[in-house]
Amino acid sequence: MLNSKQPCLPDRKPLVSPAAASTEAPDDSLPLLVNPHRPWPALVLHAPVTLHRTEIRTFSRSALAELLGGGQQATVMNLKPIAATHAVRQILYASCVGNPGCPRQPGMSGYVNIGLGRDVEQFLKEEIRHLFAGTTANRGKTMYCYMGKYKCRRRHPLPVSKWLERTEEEQLEYAGYTQAKTKDLRTLDIKTIRSHYEAGRLFLPCVEVEFVEYDLGLAKALAEADPGCNENASTPQKRKTLTRQRRRICGSVSDSESEGMTDELDDSDSDGSVADQRSPKKSRQR
Repeated sequence: MLNSKQPCLPDRKPLVSPAAASTEAPDDSLPLLVNPHRPWPALVLHAPVTLHRTEIRTFSRSALAELLGGGQQATVMNLKPIAATHAVRQILYASCVGNPGCPRQPGMSGYVNIGLGRDVEQFLKEEIRHLFAGTTANRGKTMYCYMGKYKCRRRHPLPVSKWLERTEEEQLEYAGYTQAKTKDLRTLDIKTIRSHYEAGRLFLPCVEVEFVEYDLGLAKALAEADPGCNENASTPQKRKTLTRQRRRICGSVSDSESEGMTDELDDSDSDGSVADQRSPKKSRQR
């Protein structure tokens, strides 16, 4: 008989979905990928920040590497002068095509689906990143726009309803991405992986990205450098003509190209937090 005076322990959420914890025989081919570290807090959707000034310009990954320095998702290597001047050390690139919850204009918050394979080790602790969102495509290349500084933190995987909001094409594409990134799932075909998402055996990983501030100085420096305007120009005259043409195009981004981005920015811009961290090497060059 239970002791009526014994305090009740709080209920704990299971680390697997109800579908995976059903009375059916377990699927030995499917690893438990939900909450591999601990039960994460739920995603918080933050209200957008109203902005009044911005520099909307899109860049290819190669152009941004030329301007800021090379590197993968995390630390910028071989810092270029612009990155050193504005203290750009950590960058997050995210395509809006594979991440429907990714911010599409400066001031917005949202989430990205990072956490497959070894990426599950990212953002275990909150990090500050400069976010570049892939909002447009140019000749098959994803073009990235500067969104601002963001707090990035891992959150509880998204519910099945978020998976069902995706089109069939998007689901198959992400299932293929899951197969490529997850070693234990490479023996499964893409349609089977998709069915596991639909049944709640696999979940979309989630990293919350909360808007902090927009570095207008960095955005202007990137726009003024505009290395994309000099691509594929073999002579000085061609480069000059191409620069004028592309500046006219870049300077007036249409609504369809910018996917709803506006030329609005916030008074809360804080250039001081980065202006005081200029590289000594850069100062000597001047």
